[in-house]
Amino acid sequence: MDSDERAANWARVITLAIVGLYLFWVYGVPVVMDWISANAFTLMLIGGVCLAGIVGFGYWWMQEDARAAERLAREEEERAREEKEYADLQRRRGLEEYQTVEGKTVWVPRDQLEEVARRDREEHQRKMAEREREAEARKLVNRLASHIEEFTPSRHYNSEWEYHLELQGYIRGSFPDAQIEVQTGASRPDIVVDTVAIEVKGPTYSKDLQTIADKLVRYSQHYDTIIVVLFNLQVNERRYGEWERGIKKTFGDVRIICI
Repeated sequence: MDSDERAANWARVITLAIVGLYLFWVYGVPVVMDWISANAFTLMLIGGVCLAGIVGFGYWWMQEDARAAERLAREEEERAREEKEYADLQRRRGLEEYQTVEGKTVWVPRDQLEEVARRDREEHQRKMAEREREAEARKLVNRLASHIEEFTPSRHYNSEWEYHLELQGYIRGSFPDAQIEVQTGASRPDIVVDTVAIEVKGPTYSKDLQTIADKLVRYSQHYDTIIVVLFNLQVNERRYGEWERGIKKTFGDVRIICI
């Protein structure tokens, strides 16, 4: 469609709109006004009923808010009264109120107050140290996993030991404390970095996947996190997917890296 035809179509639309508005003004407006005049009382009655309904609903809403506020105030007063009665009873029993470092309120014998406070501080410090250690461990695992994901072996090997040696040398470049086959109880992971155990498989066949679950059960008793590194995976996609989902569901935060 060229520009002249489009302009002509727009002109027709505008003309029809103007004619329609004019006809409505001439014939429609008087009809509407006549209808309003004839039904003025009915319209006023409907408007009055609607206004009364709006006012009534607003009044009910305000009253309901006031009743709710009164209920809350009574409940708060009752709670405060019960707490005071409970506190008075505990004091008559020879107990003293103590607020822990974490904000909990406990009642303890007066002669044990200092000991409870000391144990509370020690427990708080222990928890803080544990959280700090866990945070540092997560950072180590993330760094180590990212480092391993960047590793590419110099070639495909026919034995796991060769993959193991090359990966261990690569890891030691950034993590000098990495150790080989550290014996802990009945567990001996391929590589250990601090509290992280690394299990290496390659080339990886279905039979190799079957042995990993047993090792994860043993390693998890001695190490915070386990990283499984699979080289040259020779397992069909469906079989591997089921295995990986099962391992993560059973062992949680185990990291699996395919290279």
